[in-house]
This record gives sequence, C-alpha cells and structure tokens, in this order.
Amino acid sequence: MFSVLAISVFWIYTAWPNGSQVFGAMVPICALLGASDRQQADSLDFLYGILLATCGGLICGYVLLPQVSGFPLMVLVVSPFVLIGLYGTTRPKTASIAVGFLVYFFTLIGLRNPMQFDLASYLNTAFANIIGIACLLPAFRLVFPQNHRQAARHLARRLAESLAQLAARPQSDRLLQW
Repeated sequence: MFSVLAISVFWIYTAWPNGSQVFGAMVPICALLGASDRQQADSLDFLYGILLATCGGLICGYVLLPQVSGFPLMVLVVSPFVLIGLYGTTRPKTASIAVGFLVYFFTLIGLRNPMQFDLASYLNTAFANIIGIACLLPAFRLVFPQNHRQAARHLARRLAESLAQLAARPQSDRLLQW
C-alpha cells in the first residue's frame, strides 16, 4: 500500500502518460516478493534483471531485429538472450535476476507481426518498469525491514521449547513420533 500511494502521488504530480505501466511492474512483483524470505535481496535482484532486460531489449529490438525478416530469423536473433536467461535460472545465485530479465525482456521488445519500432515508447516503458521496481526497495527496507538473525533465534527458541514440552511428557513414544 505504501508503494502504491507513493507511485500514485508521483504519477499525479508529473502527469506521466506511462504512469499506469509503473503499477503493472510494481504490483505483481510486490505481491510475489511479499511472501519471500529475502524480500530486500530479491527486489534488488529483480531491479538488476530489469536493467539487464532494458539493455538486452534495446540491443535486440533496435539493433538486431530490424535487420531480419521472417520467423526463423527472429527466433535466431532472440534465442541467445533467452538461452542466457534460462541458464541464469538454473543457478540459485542468479535465479531472481534471470527471472526478472526474462519476464521484462519479452515485455520490452514486444514481439508482434508486423514489428513496430518506436524508441520513445520503448524508453518510456523501460523507465516505468525500472521506477516501479525501484520503488519496492525502500518499501521492503523501511516499512518491512527483515532481521534474519532475530528470525533464526526465534525459530531456534521455538524448536527448543517444543522439544522441551515433548520431553516433559511421560510418554516417550510421542517424542519418537515428533
């Protein structure tokens, strides 16, 4: 809610024509990362993925794709970007970055038949996506800060209390069942 209100104020104040795209980038990712254990790190990874998708989409959509015609050549041009992104999803360290890249890469290049190459629209959409995800960073850091040490201590304390309660019972078979 904090992020939506901040973006709403920014959108109304600037009268930006692509302000709705900011919500299209921010709200689904906010909902996805809201249940994550690593909200801050994952939102930063998604931002990196969008930045990579913006660069890759610019190269693919405005340098390579205008040079080709036909479906087989289009697949040949797009496939290296997709394969690199898919390889990134197989590694835990780069999985969030690669998912952000793949989702926003295809959104940004906007494959259609016939292709339309509008650089101003591309940059407006890319900027909206970057702003949308960048607004999640302060929301996850300021409004819902995570303390992993405290969470680990709380989990260990709860496990110890649970084991102590089970051990205090006269029936030892329950301890084995647990």
